[in-house]
Amino acid sequence: IVVEHASEETEDADALHLISEFWKKVGIKMLTKPQTRENFRLRAFSGDAIMTAFAGNVTAVPTVNTSPKEFAPTMQGGLQWSQWGMFVESKGTKGEKCDMPSACKLMDYLKEWETSTDPVVRRKAWDQILTTSADEVFTIGTVNGIRQPIVVGPKIRNVPKEGYYAWDPGGYIGLYQPDTFWVANQALRRDSGQRRHRRRNALRLSAHRPTLPAPQPHHLRPGPRRACGGGDPQLRLVDHRKTCG
Repeated sequence: IVVEHASEETEDADALHLISEFWKKVGIKMLTKPQTRENFRLRAFSGDAIMTAFAGNVTAVPTVNTSPKEFAPTMQGGLQWSQWGMFVESKGTKGEKCDMPSACKLMDYLKEWETSTDPVVRRKAWDQILTTSADEVFTIGTVNGIRQPIVVGPKIRNVPKEGYYAWDPGGYIGLYQPDTFWVANQALRRDSGQRRHRRRNALRLSAHRPTLPAPQPHHLRPGPRRACGGGDPQLRLVDHRKTCG
C-alpha cells in the first residue's frame, strides 16, 4: 500500500515508519511517498492517491451543540472523501455525488442535527455519526492526546499551565483569550531581581563560612549547612528540579 504524505511534516514520516513495522508483522507492506504539500493536495483532491496520512480531526471537545460537519462528506478538505465534499461545497457543479450508502447516512444524520434544536435529538445524531464512523472505518486513527509544548516568556503572566490545544474550539491558544495575558511590571521585575541577587549572595556566603564558628551561648553550635543552587525556581524544568537536603 502506497501512503502519500507531505514531506514538510517530519512527524508524519516518523509515525508512518512505526506503523509500517506493525503492518509488516501481518503481511502488509507499506511504501511511503513524501511530496510537497501542494502536490499532495492536488493528488488527494483528484482522487489519485490510494491512501494519505495527514492531521486528524480538529474538533477537540465536542458537545451536543458542536456541529458534526467534519465527520460527514461535506468538505473537500476531508481527504477520505474529497470528491464528495467538493460536490457539496460547489452545490453540484464539481466533484462527484456520494454513492456509498454508509457515507450517505452520515449526511442524513448531519441534517437531523442541523434541523433540530432539541439536545436529545442532537445527541442521538452525534451518536449515530460516531457509531457509523467507527463501524465503517473511513479513517484510521493513530495517535491521540499528544502533548503540545507552549513556550511562555518569564515576564508573561496569566497563562494557564495546562489546557486544550486544537483548532476547534478556540483556535489553539485563542481559547484562553491571549488579550488577557499581561507583562509583569518593570518595578516588580527589578525588585524581584534584587531579591534573587541577595539570595544568591547569601547562599554563596553560607557555603564559604568558617568551618569552626565562634561558640554560641549555652554551648550550642549551629549544625552544618548545605547551599542549594540559586536562581528563580520558576525557571527550572520540572524533570530536572534539584532538592536541597
